[in-house]
Amino acid sequence: MLKKASYKLFYRILGRLSSADIPLDSGDFCVMTKRVVDNILQLPKRNPFLRGMRAWVGFNQIAVTYERDRRIEGKSAYTFAKLLQIATDGIFSLSDPLYYV
Repeated sequence: MLKKASYKLFYRILGRLSSADIPLDSGDFCVMTKRVVDNILQLPKRNPFLRGMRAWVGFNQIAVTYERDRRIEGKSAYTFAKLLQIATDGIFSLSDPLYYV
């Protein structure tokens, strides 16, 4: 519950700080054309926030909604610290006031 609320809050904050049209609550799983990938690879900054990089290059995105099954075994490799690092990367690399820092 706390994790979902944190994701929601993060996307809304990032949406206010960035001019990139980042779809709310999007995930990393996606299909991209070679043209999109080539544009992403041309970006001067490298960071693991793929959702933001996809939006930054400016191509149309289409959402496909699906329900994920609950994890049956194992534990997510994304610790709180890793999630916080990804959020920080996203904010510092895509926020308009911070982009040129």
